[in-house]
Amino acid sequence: MRQQRGVAIVTALLVVVLSAVLVSGVVWRVYKNGRSVLHESSRVQARQVMRSAIEWASVILREDARVSATDTLAEPWAVPLADTRLDESLRPQVSGNDRSTSARLSGMIEDAQGRFNLFNLTGDDVAVAKELRSFRRLCATVGLDSARCETVTRTARRRKDAVIRQWTDLRSDSGIDETTVETLKPYVVWIPAQTRVNANTASAEVLYAVLAPIDYSGAQQMVISRDRAAFKDEGDIRSRIPGLGSSAPDTSQVDVKSQYFLVKGAVQVQESRLQAQALLQRQENRVYTMWRID
Repeated sequence: MRQQRGVAIVTALLVVVLSAVLVSGVVWRVYKNGRSVLHESSRVQARQVMRSAIEWASVILREDARVSATDTLAEPWAVPLADTRLDESLRPQVSGNDRSTSARLSGMIEDAQGRFNLFNLTGDDVAVAKELRSFRRLCATVGLDSARCETVTRTARRRKDAVIRQWTDLRSDSGIDETTVETLKPYVVWIPAQTRVNANTASAEVLYAVLAPIDYSGAQQMVISRDRAAFKDEGDIRSRIPGLGSSAPDTSQVDVKSQYFLVKGAVQVQESRLQAQALLQRQENRVYTMWRID
């Protein structure tokens, strides 16, 4: 009898252990599925917030076109949005009073025409020769050797009909290395149209490249001058180019307004973080999304 009771106790313990293992497995699967659903819900909400942010950027750019004939770094669109907690209506729905769960957004609008457009290298007319000279001046100014510069030029011309969203898409089987990318990243862009550089938003390096025969110190002086008072038109740009004496400055590659803007943003909803970038085109007070990456 004692042996039978001992066997019964051991059997009962085994049943309890087995039941606990089975229950813990079920609980873990339920928890894991719940976390997966919550994570996917957060990602969906983050995408919705980012779409709304890009639409809001479009509204800002449309309003800017309505009230201003130039585009400068002193305008509202150029002010970055710091990391900001969103309104309660955009926060994820959670139970209880968990205030640690929040949705946050940061972002900026950048004038794409403040950079040198590599697409300008892809034509076959006299204007392209001027663009080639400007790009070589830019490469030399930022410390990129001529071999790497020519690699980018050849690749851009070869792939002019390809679907390119960011200029770094040119890297595929092209020989463009990481050094080239990191060096040119702040100064170049790929806009699938011939564009001028906006002298009100371009860096001194880009202005130096497109305003030959200005020297680099002259380009720096122009940046200081335009930050005090933005260029009003092409004639104003010509009148404020220093050090040219009686030479007639060539301003055919510059402008004071822009059509293309880059929108960059980051959204975090709970543990889900989404980064996105879009190229917007503003035309006749309307704004179109040319591409979006997230």
